[in-house]
Amino acid sequence: MRVIELYNPHVHSVCYSVHVEAGSLTDALSRPGVALLTQRMVLEAETRDFHRRSPAGRICNGAVAPAEAFVYVHGHRSNGTEIADIVPSFLNDPNFDVDVLERERAIIWDNLPDTAEGSLDVGELINRLLIQPDMNWSTFGGRDSISEIGVEDIEDRFEECWLDGNAVLSVAGAYKRSDLERCVEALSRSLRPRSPATMGPACDILSSGRRMAVAPVNDDRFSLHLLFPCCGVDDPEAPLVQILDVIVGDGPDSRVRRRLSWESGLAESAGSQPWVLGDRIILEVSVEGSIERLQDISKVFVRTVESLLMDPPEIDEVHEARQTLRCLRDFQMDEPQSAAPARGAQFFASRLGTAEEMDERSSRPSRVTPDDIYTVAQRVLSWDNLSVLYVGPQTSAVDAILTNTWTSLDMEVWDTGA
Repeated sequence: MRVIELYNPHVHSVCYSVHVEAGSLTDALSRPGVALLTQRMVLEAETRDFHRRSPAGRICNGAVAPAEAFVYVHGHRSNGTEIADIVPSFLNDPNFDVDVLERERAIIWDNLPDTAEGSLDVGELINRLLIQPDMNWSTFGGRDSISEIGVEDIEDRFEECWLDGNAVLSVAGAYKRSDLERCVEALSRSLRPRSPATMGPACDILSSGRRMAVAPVNDDRFSLHLLFPCCGVDDPEAPLVQILDVIVGDGPDSRVRRRLSWESGLAESAGSQPWVLGDRIILEVSVEGSIERLQDISKVFVRTVESLLMDPPEIDEVHEARQTLRCLRDFQMDEPQSAAPARGAQFFASRLGTAEEMDERSSRPSRVTPDDIYTVAQRVLSWDNLSVLYVGPQTSAVDAILTNTWTSLDMEVWDTGA
């Protein structure tokens, strides 16, 4: 086991990357995909309410300890036993500040509503333990209704948000062991699959003393992630990258979502998000779907991203993107404790004033124009400026498809079928 400590002075956070021997993930911190996910945690600690969990990302296992300390465990669900041993070892490490756990636990309990009567509601505890951006108590209406949350609500949200083929786990550190076991037992009962085709394999929860909750997974799914380095955080182009992100995949009617999900139905989800690695902005464009459709999805995925280079954005797309960003910014200001997902876009939404100031200084009637976004797209969305991350079962057929799609690129492959 290796523990790497990453300190972010901007948010006064420590991100621990705990590595295990897990196939291709060994020494993976130097790879762009893992670096992206590791940095996400620190970034989202800044954009989310300080006392909440920070999502570890959807495309590999991650465990999160509270407050200032994050635990990030790289591995696949097939390595669950080994990963389970890592978490308590880390928490028992003499160099780990156990007071962090007690402080966070005290904060959570002190802020619980009176209806909790000294004990965390099952729904509340599940929401706090499950690492998913929009899985928190306010999703169900806020603290006043917390006592009304039932396992049916959790089951509905679980089916809606978590059937993505990737296991996500959380650590038992900030809560009493009895609370965690009670929570996970209720979750296990409520989520027993009625249809294997819908729910995937049954949950394996707290078996052999495991201290984590594992989501149901499917073996026949994959995700593709294109990582485009864009510019510096303080670069004048940063607001334009944000607009480009909404047009490419983050907006409700973005090109990637429209062509891969709404129109063709090929992919089960698609989109994009901007993230920050160090002082650099990274644009991630991703798609998830069935492994049987990998070849078709890859073709449409590539063509859709390339469409921004051959088919410049229209003025309506730019206008809608800016409206979307303004709504996000206003929502964040009006509802700081909202259930809005923690995303890289929030980081930029707080800086949208930069784009507005740029507009005010501009003498052009149309201000930020499609040509501005097209110029940024030509520079950013280049195959020479790209890292590719594939997460899913690795077979000879998969390797052939990936190689034929990106013939000259080194790809990062995380084999979930190992």
